Amino acid sequence: MAIILIPIGALANAFFSTGNQVHINKKNFKTLSIAKVGQTGSMVSVQSALPFLGFSYTGLIIGHITGRILSVLILFRNQGEIIYGKLTSRWKAIFKKYADHPMYVLSSSLLSTFSKELPVLAIAPIFGSVLLGFYGLAFRVLMMPITLIIVSTGYVFFQNFSEKFNKRIPLSSKI
Repeated sequence: MAIILIPIGALANAFFSTGNQVHINKKNFKTLSIAKVGQTGSMVSVQSALPFLGFSYTGLIIGHITGRILSVLILFRNQGEIIYGKLTSRWKAIFKKYADHPMYVLSSSLLSTFSKELPVLAIAPIFGSVLLGFYGLAFRVLMMPITLIIVSTGYVFFQNFSEKFNKRIPLSSKI
């Protein structure tokens, strides 16, 4: 069952990343924050409810994917020209220009995910699943405020830097 969820999760992550970039480019940070809160809320709700329905670790995966799909729906709810296939020539040109983008993002994403999940891979065989669960819960609780602040600030800086870069304005004035 879990192996079937891998391509679904990868597709949801790809759409989430695309939606993030579109809204950062449009300076639509309110939609980004709504999508992030919706993702977290639905993910935690599903992950908390599925063990009572008999799901084991697959409930965590399903919850994560459900959160991503909800955030993708929020990010793309007003993007009818993309969803309903009415691609303008501008969008077709953008898709063609950046067709190799997923190849570059995939390798960096895999490396980043592996480095982030390395403690989990090390803790599980040594200390068992109970302590791994406590570690996961503590990590999530400690990282939530940090992630919320850093990611939000990062979106704004990324948008400002890319705007300056595209206008050929020196970036050193922003640092």
